[in-house]
Amino acid sequence: MFVRKIYRVVESMRKRIRRREWAYIQTHLNVQYFVFACCKKWYTKLRFFVLFEKSLNLKYPQSFHEKMFWLSVMYRHPLIMKCADKFRVREYVQECGLDKLLNPLYGAYEDAEQIPFESLPNRFVVKSNRGSGNNFFCLDKSQLDIDKTKQLLNSWKDIEYGLDTAEYQYSKIPFKLCCEKYLLDDEQDEMLEFQLFCFNGEPASILVRNDLETSGRDPFAVSYSLSWEREYLRINEEQYDVQIPKPKFLPEMISYARTLSAPFPHVRVDFYVIDEEKIIFGELTFSTHGNVFENYKEETLKHWNNLLILPAPYKKRDRY
Repeated sequence: MFVRKIYRVVESMRKRIRRREWAYIQTHLNVQYFVFACCKKWYTKLRFFVLFEKSLNLKYPQSFHEKMFWLSVMYRHPLIMKCADKFRVREYVQECGLDKLLNPLYGAYEDAEQIPFESLPNRFVVKSNRGSGNNFFCLDKSQLDIDKTKQLLNSWKDIEYGLDTAEYQYSKIPFKLCCEKYLLDDEQDEMLEFQLFCFNGEPASILVRNDLETSGRDPFAVSYSLSWEREYLRINEEQYDVQIPKPKFLPEMISYARTLSAPFPHVRVDFYVIDEEKIIFGELTFSTHGNVFENYKEETLKHWNNLLILPAPYKKRDRY
């Protein structure tokens, strides 16, 4: 009994110390930059402990979350950094022979001042090539305040995406603004996104959602198996009484995801679908939600953990 009390006291002190260390790092930017750049293992372990209140075992990772954090720091292959770049990933898609899936690109620029707004169509999209959520949708160029738009787009330069979440693949991606075609026409107000979670080159499940880029009126995110049966992989997913007809392009989409995910232990392959006819490549995501899958049920994570086979650590000098 006494030993248990001592253990609880020690663990409580340990948790407080770790939280204070994390709080100190996050409030001292220069320290955070240094630790992020030079002490990646310690930084990753500290973030894991603060999130899950237990130590990260980088030598023998067991749980799904442990494996995902292991990948983030121990498998920093340069192809991951290339494919996390929303501009350079286009080159990878072309190398895979799937350039037909790419959304038309009007141009890529290092500064908003370089964007030729006058030559862009009435509708277009501008997105940052790194990070998440930095997307600007122009639906009517005649109503566009170009100066304010430039200020918004250039403000994305200063966002150090991945710093707080230990997503190292974003740390060395040169900033670009990508101008692309706006995918919806005047008669459409919603677009489905299909997210295929892949492990060691094999798709495992599909998340269909309308609550991201276009913010559907009745937002949902529902899981399907590869044979198109409703699964309930996420917490509270039962609340969505949604039945999406089986897409006729499902075999092709699974095949594309298999091709694109082939080199990676884990990646999420995203596609958009236009008019139930055309598949458009979205992005490759290597650390969904910063590797914290709090929206997913425990049985889902156990199943994915069994599917995820870790490679040998990547040790070459050209890792990111």
